[in-house]
Amino acid sequence: MRGRTRFAVVLAVAAASFAGCSRLPWVPRAKPPVILISIDTLRADRLPAYGFTGVETPAIDALRRDGILFTRAFSHVPLTLPSHLTMLTGRLPFEHGVRDNSGYELHADVRTLAEELKVDGYATGAAVSSFVLAKATGVGRGFDFYEDRLEPSAPYEAMGEVQRPGAVTEELLERWIESVGERPLFAFLHLYEPHAPYEPPEPFRSRYAGQPYLGEIAAADEVVGRFLGFLKRRGLYDSALILFVSDHGEGLGDHGEMEHGIFLYREALHVPFVAKLPRALRTGASSDLPIGLADVFPTVLSAVRGSVPPLPHAMDALGGRTEKPAVARRIYSETLYTRLHLGWSDLASLTDGRWHYIESPRSEIYDMDADPGERTDLSAGAPDAFRALRVALSAYERSFRPPSAADAERQAKLASLGYLTAAPGAAGPLPDPKDRIADFAVAQRAMSLSAVGRDAEAIPQLEAVLKGSPTFFDVWFSYALSLSRVGRLNDAIEAGREGMRRAPSDSPQLVHLLAELYLRQGNAAEALRHAQLARQMGEVTADFLLPDIYLALGDVGRAEEAARSTVASASSPTLPHMILARVLQAKGDLQGAFAQTDLALQALRESGGKPLVLFHLYRGELLVALGRLPEGAAEMETELRLFPGRDESTLALCRAYALERRTPEARKLADQAVARSPRSSEVLQRAMIALEAGTDAEGAAVLRRRGQRAFPGDVRFQIPR
Repeated sequence: MRGRTRFAVVLAVAAASFAGCSRLPWVPRAKPPVILISIDTLRADRLPAYGFTGVETPAIDALRRDGILFTRAFSHVPLTLPSHLTMLTGRLPFEHGVRDNSGYELHADVRTLAEELKVDGYATGAAVSSFVLAKATGVGRGFDFYEDRLEPSAPYEAMGEVQRPGAVTEELLERWIESVGERPLFAFLHLYEPHAPYEPPEPFRSRYAGQPYLGEIAAADEVVGRFLGFLKRRGLYDSALILFVSDHGEGLGDHGEMEHGIFLYREALHVPFVAKLPRALRTGASSDLPIGLADVFPTVLSAVRGSVPPLPHAMDALGGRTEKPAVARRIYSETLYTRLHLGWSDLASLTDGRWHYIESPRSEIYDMDADPGERTDLSAGAPDAFRALRVALSAYERSFRPPSAADAERQAKLASLGYLTAAPGAAGPLPDPKDRIADFAVAQRAMSLSAVGRDAEAIPQLEAVLKGSPTFFDVWFSYALSLSRVGRLNDAIEAGREGMRRAPSDSPQLVHLLAELYLRQGNAAEALRHAQLARQMGEVTADFLLPDIYLALGDVGRAEEAARSTVASASSPTLPHMILARVLQAKGDLQGAFAQTDLALQALRESGGKPLVLFHLYRGELLVALGRLPEGAAEMETELRLFPGRDESTLALCRAYALERRTPEARKLADQAVARSPRSSEVLQRAMIALEAGTDAEGAAVLRRRGQRAFPGDVRFQIPR
């Protein structure tokens, strides 16, 4: 009963706030093209349209001149996936069900903007630049075309780093628009610049040297300009409704957070929002009406249908209101990242555009008009706005729900694997993120070392972090991964299991890592159990591991079946084709395996993806096995050019050169590999074997004698009898 009462209060406030908002200031003569452009992680106060002078954004500036600038637009959650789902559904995160970038599912009964527009006869297409927005999450629901073919370029690349350049994404969406014909269309373009890591291309890297975040904003603006130019050439721009937004901002250290997800301060929530109307209406206008990204959904549908759908927390931002509402409009925001990933208190906030109330173990309130940087917390004086916003926030039904709380079967499987987990912080007070942000900065530095493969440096730092903060769940993943890469496989498995025992009930990426580690350990049965659980948790890449597990179990038939199923179902087929190639190679079908690598290469080119680590090495090894030595060596040369300094590629090319009797070049590569790892008996032995493969007995003998001196007693360097 209490829940119904609270919901009624929210509806009453919404009704009062939105009085007069259902009248359109313009009536569409025909169904307008609808264009949604989202630049990920773009702070409003880093754009010239909002008064910033440190970066040039001519395309965004031109769009602003053609449209309406909303000066008080806010994100409801500083995370990519739930924020975009809020845009596309008009529902707040606790309404649509997705409250983190992984582990949650979009509620089946929530309709998306693409689904609604399809009812109105629209062709619907999208192209996204980050794996976070893969259509399997539900964000692709209702789209006829959803281009999300992104894959990691290396094993266990962080999900947020699996991305492609915005220029590639834009070109893919252009192609779809050209294929639509005369139907009305809804096109969604997502650019991942300027999300971390900040790596702007030239000329922006040089132009904004030392300010890579700004360089990425400028790079994104160039892509926007290219896309708008295309719309103009196609005759779509003038008649289109174009909404330009960002999903959230970026901390940039303002309150101790460099990126986003932890705090709800203005730098993370204040986002750009520009609406360009058809037929050059209201050009150059501005609005200080507080709006949220949930308003994208009703704003578009109002433009298409002429009426606003009934939603408790969203409204048509273009409605023709002239009078001030009886109750100020308030925008809700939340983050559960702190609770799910760090074991800290979750946060929620409410703002009316001026006052910003942030609820935490020590709640805060800021006057954003007088203090836009939110440096002075006024809660000690308990202003009227503090009490009013606190009461209003209590009316929201936003109770915490861990990712798999309702899945009894999944919980039982976790328990059967020895992970008797509970929701983080289920009992007792949770730390205030303000008090622990310095600890997180230390953890981020340690995890960044692991992310770039500097494992020997990362491991002691990760251990120190976990000793003081064992609830930092993401750190357990980095720690286990680094341990595995330095050969401490048993320690890595134990670290992964300890992370699972401390993690929220859904930690699919960590379960998937454990499946990989068990497979490497030779425990295929345990690997299978973990891979199946990871898949049930929503980790779709767990399918990629199943064929190798079945091969390890000696079941080649099931391995091929699993590999072909992955090829048929995966939206990003490059890796599945490579997996099937390995299975066919295990069957002895080398020609079939190589044909799969051709298909993988074609898929990679079509999707504009980054080169895959070891891809060209594998193609080269297949060619060598097929007796096509020069072609195989050429593939391996490509691998080393793309990913220099890797021992496995260097030594494989060394062997290929030796087989071709290119003795000086083979010896040079052997020396390079040994020089990089002078204390590795394994590298020295592999270099020796590579030269022996080409009957370079003299070069192999030199390395054998070196091994005898450096590793006395190692039988691998004894002369065979």
